[in-house]
Amino acid sequence: MGKPPWIKTYAQWADYLTATLDNKCSDYDEVHLVFDRYDLPTSLKEATRHRCQGGKPATAYHVTDNTPVSKMSAKQFLSSTTTKDELTVYLAKKALHHFDGKPKDFTVTSQQETVSNSMDVQHLCSSQEEADIRLILHSLDAARRGATELYIQSPDTDVLVLAIHRYHQLCRNTYFITGVENKKWVIALGPVVNALGAAKAEALPGFHAFHGSDVTGRFAGKGKLSCWQALNRCSMEVVSAFAALGTREELGVDTEHAIETFVCQVYEPGTTVVDVGDLRWKLFSKKQLEAQKLPPTRGALHEAIARSHYQAMVWYHSGIPHLQLLYQQHAMGGRKKGIH
Repeated sequence: MGKPPWIKTYAQWADYLTATLDNKCSDYDEVHLVFDRYDLPTSLKEATRHRCQGGKPATAYHVTDNTPVSKMSAKQFLSSTTTKDELTVYLAKKALHHFDGKPKDFTVTSQQETVSNSMDVQHLCSSQEEADIRLILHSLDAARRGATELYIQSPDTDVLVLAIHRYHQLCRNTYFITGVENKKWVIALGPVVNALGAAKAEALPGFHAFHGSDVTGRFAGKGKLSCWQALNRCSMEVVSAFAALGTREELGVDTEHAIETFVCQVYEPGTTVVDVGDLRWKLFSKKQLEAQKLPPTRGALHEAIARSHYQAMVWYHSGIPHLQLLYQQHAMGGRKKGIH
């Protein structure tokens, strides 16, 4: 949405939001506005948010109608998690008030609450932190209530991946909208799912968690395209391994070995080597590659797979409003860690 330069106060920003919603929602019978939650200090994304600030301390601003916001950029203003938390609550109340008494069904989330101008939505109150996951929760509910067309709008790849994975539970005419007004894409999910096939559609969340979500990190110098091409060179055993990530509490040894094969393909397309240690030595001894261009060590790879397994586990529970997930990685000899 951004913050146009004419906006001077929070109240004007809220008016801009509601005007934008009116414009975007004119063709829809029902609208859901879903915000992230900002949990401190327990957020899984807090380290990522701190890096985005460039290590600089964030300044928190109190959200009221008359608070001036004209002399700062949206990025500077939203650098504080506390400010973002206040702002989502403030904008949610303003949006609900705007749609109150109007014929369009409107639902909005903030923190763990979900409220509507026309429906009982208590079953959509959620402790899930990310809007990415809560969007899927709302979409599944709309499909269960008989929606015949569903449009999911988000700038995040995570949402597209989760929507493709859940497509068989959504309505046939489900679309993903992304981009900005002058460069917007409306993607029909049905043809995408058919082109991928059932096996790769099932593996997509695990694959995405491993090769580069904003929580789990990515391999230096290896983008989405090269990782996707590597997956297409691998056997169905590797595809099945990615589909297995997050589906049970323990991370299987066979799953790790299959993903190790995939990593070897990422770093040397077409190789017959399936051991990252052997491939590291081969690339170093024959090509004298620098450390950052070598595959990860087996220890580092294990940690990367474990993180991806946990993230995929969270994503696979996107249909559960209140997630209590315990995960114990026995191979690490660690203690149980939980998301509550």
